[in-house]
Amino acid sequence: MTRHAPTEEILFLAASGQRFTHRGNVFHGLEEDLPRIFPDQRFVFFDMLRELPLSCPLLWSEAEWQTDPRRRLLTNWGALIQILRDRVKRELRPGVVLIAHGFGLNLLLNAAVTPEFDLRQETIDQVYEAQGGLVKIFLKDISPPEYIITRADPEAVSARMARENPLLAAINPATRIRFAHFEEVAIGEYFARVPMQKPEHYIKASLEPSAIRRQATDIVAHRIREWQKAAA
Repeated sequence: MTRHAPTEEILFLAASGQRFTHRGNVFHGLEEDLPRIFPDQRFVFFDMLRELPLSCPLLWSEAEWQTDPRRRLLTNWGALIQILRDRVKRELRPGVVLIAHGFGLNLLLNAAVTPEFDLRQETIDQVYEAQGGLVKIFLKDISPPEYIITRADPEAVSARMARENPLLAAINPATRIRFAHFEEVAIGEYFARVPMQKPEHYIKASLEPSAIRRQATDIVAHRIREWQKAAA
């Protein structure tokens, strides 16, 4: 990456990426590894995707597909703001490292999906525009995170869906691949179209889970050391 985020009082990183690419393993690995590596550093761990579950769109009912994407975005942002106010913000103070499992990027992915898996729609343009506005309005006390993003080829994501979920295994493989490709493209569009974003860090989800965890820990540990040095 060539972009650099300014030094801030709170360092915020979030594990994200396509579904079924070990992003949860990244978060839980960081949750275990970082306090051991930095015993004197205060951490706050926030599992947004546990507190605000976002079901896989491939399993949505017809009624869920009929929900306007803009409504999905605003509804989930409202829930996130409440969670941040009730549980997260009271834990934050200068010198804290905040590590999240999912954040605004995941809300965008959940909102921007359509039955056609097509981002080239006016409504989806408005979803991206609204996401940028919501980031500017609500992420003043907590600036947007640096994302640790796991990614894989759509075919590999589709295969893992089928292995891990019998309901997804019953879905046409071509549909699973199209959905995984949609998420891959939508993530790239996020950093091109949503303002205030920081450098993102990518990890190949084709690696062994232990290697993914190790690489994520190395990336975050390096960022913490940089941040601590700049703040000293």
